[in-house]
Amino acid sequence: MGRFLRRLVSKKKRRFVDRADGFDLDLAYITDSLIAMGFPSTRSPDRFYRNDMREVQRFLDSRHPDAYKVYNLCSERDYDHACFHNRVSVFPFDDHNPPPFHLIPLLCADVSDWLSGTSASPPFTAGPLPSSLSSPPSSSSAAPSPSSQPPPRVAAIHCKAGKGRTGLMICCYLLHSGVCPTADAALRFYGDRRTLDGNGVTLLSQRRYVGYYERFLRETAAGAAPERWLGNGGTGSVRARVVGLWVKGCPEAWLKRASPYFVIRTRDGVVWFRSAAELATPSPPADRAQSAESTAPAAPRHPTVLAWQWNAPSSNADTAADSTDDDAAAAAAGGDACLHVPRHSHLGLP
Repeated sequence: MGRFLRRLVSKKKRRFVDRADGFDLDLAYITDSLIAMGFPSTRSPDRFYRNDMREVQRFLDSRHPDAYKVYNLCSERDYDHACFHNRVSVFPFDDHNPPPFHLIPLLCADVSDWLSGTSASPPFTAGPLPSSLSSPPSSSSAAPSPSSQPPPRVAAIHCKAGKGRTGLMICCYLLHSGVCPTADAALRFYGDRRTLDGNGVTLLSQRRYVGYYERFLRETAAGAAPERWLGNGGTGSVRARVVGLWVKGCPEAWLKRASPYFVIRTRDGVVWFRSAAELATPSPPADRAQSAESTAPAAPRHPTVLAWQWNAPSSNADTAADSTDDDAAAAAAGGDACLHVPRHSHLGLP
């Protein structure tokens, strides 16, 4: 039953199966040194349909003894790092979201140091960006003699499902290490090796961040200061002003009986913006969700374009974004949803 449930949850993801050793894990080798896997669960019922922590431990300890390090990308769950001999680093961000941009080069540097053997794997602590962070690992260092060469190291990266957040970070490392020359190539490479249908990183926001990291590497290699992307001291603190939100093609639920609105909150829960439609509603969102069926006016019966324009609080308005003519034309014609923000800025929104 457990094997059936795990395969059902895995859907189109590739699994590592070795019947001789009894392995059937939601896990795939992206390269010889990069592993993508689902969350190693320690509690019921999760371990019956996700990776069982005991099986992940057995796999890593038998296949890569003393030569692996685990990277947890989950903001919503963790485990005792002693399960993996304290060789664990945590780069947390929320499910179905891209990370704060500064976490990407930090993780890439950590993985690079671990795989190259220059790191003894200290616990990760977020801080200022090291001066050499944007440089890919050097391949000019002399290899040790065969007699003293340690076993090749591997990095096992996971989120909850081991697909979206994991894929975003692995694709960025493929760019960082020079395995793939472009974001599109990295996304295809990862998709082919992690899934059966090639659909690895599917969320548009996460795919965009792979492209942002390609630009970051290109610009820093050309001499641009990392602070252009990473903010004050490399901590990802970049002030920004949102000037527009376009929604093109309403979700099916909106085409029935609904009155759509937007509320944007910062990561600490502070309301950052309320759309005019929400402000005009007398009941709070929680109450509104319960009574929408009886009170909402009939929505248009066809896809439409909804647009709100607003300014952020003055404390966040150091920079501004200008929508291009192409963006405006695309919005009017209908297409992908687009949030116009200053380039090279991360809002830190959920």
